[in-house]
Amino acid sequence: MFLTPLCLKLRDVSFSFLVQFVSVLLGVCSSYIFRVYCHLPGSSSAIMRFKQMQPLKAPRKNRTYSPTALTNAVKAVKDGMSVRGASRKHAVPMQTLRDRIIGKVDPDCAKTGRPPVFSKEDEIKITDHIKRFAQYGYGYTRNEVTMLASDYGKRIGKISKPLTRNWMEGFLTRWPELKPLRVRSLELGKVRSALETIVSKYFKELADVMAKYDLQDKPHLIFNIDEKGVTPKPTPSPVTGGKDKAASPTITAGKLQTTTMIGSGSAVGMAIPPFFVFAGKRWNADLIKGGTPGANGTLSENGLSNTETFRFYLENHFVKFAPDRSTQPLLLLIDGHASHLSLGLIEWAKSKNIIMFILPAHVSRILQPLEISCYGPFQRMYDDEFHKRIRTASGTVNRYNVCEIACHVYLQALCPQNLISGFKKSGIFPIDHTVIDRSLPIPADMFNTDDNSDDNSDDNSEDITVDVTEDVTVDVTEDVIVDVTEDIAEDVTVDVIEDVTEVIVETQKSESEAECSENAC
Repeated sequence: MFLTPLCLKLRDVSFSFLVQFVSVLLGVCSSYIFRVYCHLPGSSSAIMRFKQMQPLKAPRKNRTYSPTALTNAVKAVKDGMSVRGASRKHAVPMQTLRDRIIGKVDPDCAKTGRPPVFSKEDEIKITDHIKRFAQYGYGYTRNEVTMLASDYGKRIGKISKPLTRNWMEGFLTRWPELKPLRVRSLELGKVRSALETIVSKYFKELADVMAKYDLQDKPHLIFNIDEKGVTPKPTPSPVTGGKDKAASPTITAGKLQTTTMIGSGSAVGMAIPPFFVFAGKRWNADLIKGGTPGANGTLSENGLSNTETFRFYLENHFVKFAPDRSTQPLLLLIDGHASHLSLGLIEWAKSKNIIMFILPAHVSRILQPLEISCYGPFQRMYDDEFHKRIRTASGTVNRYNVCEIACHVYLQALCPQNLISGFKKSGIFPIDHTVIDRSLPIPADMFNTDDNSDDNSDDNSEDITVDVTEDVTVDVTEDVIVDVTEDIAEDVTVDVIEDVTEVIVETQKSESEAECSENAC
């Protein structure tokens, strides 16, 4: 009785629908039975699992258009074509084209991803700066280029954190004319840089700058800045003793960190008060206690001058004592130390009407006035004054006495006579390249060969050894002897004998004689 209505309804169902329903039902049941069997204990699921081949990754179809097509599309829109029409004509995505039109993305940007940190004009400045100073002999490494760009980016407000090596790789990709080059060793560079041709080119450029800005008869507007390392443990002065006895020991201070002194003077004989860079992180006014009027200082992590300290010196110390530059620019001669070559610092100097003229690499001993006539006497007088202070002082001599001692010597070493002599003997004022000692560039003539011979004899060039003595003293004037060596040997150990009283008694006569000679000088 109950099956009769059901059979009547089934009769109305299409035969095809019934077949589909049964097939789906059987498929679901078989799939369920398969899954249950695979999870049974002891079943070999490895045999039952179907292994498919590794699917191949479909190639990406991003950026199928060329940079030329994008440029032509942007130009077509600017000429009056619609964005949709230009997109279809040049096969460029419409959103990509629209971003260039509304200014969201730089039209010159032809690469995907984030835009560069610097604009094209900023990167042109960095590139020109790198290539120009490479011609002067001050090439930058990858890390130095990154530091240079980081400092410039902070100055113009583009970045707040230092750039990384990834930026450097992208920068070299955008500017293929820049590439890392192999350089020769430092000692070979010193010899080659002293070639007469380089010195002659330097004087020609200096003469052109002085003529352009009308500085031939204005020595009060020509300055030289240079750093000098001042250590609390100077080289002991020679003493006189018996021939049959060993050298007498002397008392020195303990080993302390080096302090950098920044000095400056003009061709007219005007000296800027000294500026000191001490090692440390917290400033203490006692560090410059006892200094001469105008002396000042700052701190760095290791007591050496860097970009920040040198900029602080120029902005807060040098311009305070330099002559007025409202109507006439000031010529500033500096060496190519990394702290002097900051792009932001050069931009600041231009805004203050200061011309920064870079000396050729590794020739400061013959072209820098402070090196020629001032820092040699400064080192000798500083050593004598330091040892005199140790013998007469009741306590120890530490870095808090460095400023007082150095300022006392600074006034004597950078006196008008020495400054005028330094600018004259370096050929800067009056400008004259013939006053340079021609015996200095002679050792470099052996390297002044043709380029073909250098390329064909690379193996033989490695066997050449150039013995450059750094401890040579050059007689520049009749009264001034310039000591080329700046660095003080720190590995010299002086033993102090137990009976110090006898040493003091024996050296009292030599002290009085030294004082007399200094006063006479």
